[in-house]
Amino acid sequence: MTLAVVAPLFLGCGKRGPLRPLGAPLPLAPTQVQVLQHGATLELSWSAPGMNEDGSPAQVTGFRIYRLPFLPGRECPECRDDKWLWRELSVTDGRDAFRLYDDQVVAGQGYRYRIEPLTVDGFPGSSAQVIRVVVAAPPLPSSLVATAGHALVTLSWVAPAVIPGGELLGYQLQRAAGEAPFAPQPLNRTPLIETTYEDVGLTNGVTYRYRVGALWRWGDVVVESDWTKGVSVTPQSAFR
Repeated sequence: MTLAVVAPLFLGCGKRGPLRPLGAPLPLAPTQVQVLQHGATLELSWSAPGMNEDGSPAQVTGFRIYRLPFLPGRECPECRDDKWLWRELSVTDGRDAFRLYDDQVVAGQGYRYRIEPLTVDGFPGSSAQVIRVVVAAPPLPSSLVATAGHALVTLSWVAPAVIPGGELLGYQLQRAAGEAPFAPQPLNRTPLIETTYEDVGLTNGVTYRYRVGALWRWGDVVVESDWTKGVSVTPQSAFR
């Protein structure tokens, strides 16, 4: 059974709030909507629509996000979720990609999120929804070690114990430089199979932080573990 489904909603019942003036264009549904599980947390992400329903450029000034818990096997796509308003975001910095984290979830329970764009006047456009059933948080790697070299860092870690019914797909590695936060995307483009990694082309004298997580699959469900505790390391020139 597929546990994550994304679908734009164009029905009239998907648009809440005040009636719009006649002829006022409304934005299309958000795009690239997905929900991923990291450890015991769900990560919801999406992009703002660039066009209105009539083909004109959209000017989205915010979003309403509705969250509806459900029991697996008892989903109710037609259920109204007005009372389940979870977050309301304002868009003031011109960005078009968004990310929210939900750490108030329970393993074995499903969650439906509906994202609704808002116009300058506060009218809702078409919405998109995604659902996800939460599974138990998988085990993570341990004993992450970082060794500095000349413009490079060598990393190693210990694989987690294999769990019944789970397939270990590989590892995700994150890097941050100085005091910057970890980037949301992993350093590696595809899952790492080995428990070692050499990060080259770094700047000597700059402190880097690393953390690693495991990528698991149960049936057709892919889940990331929590991240290990970060380690810091500073490459140094070999000619000091």
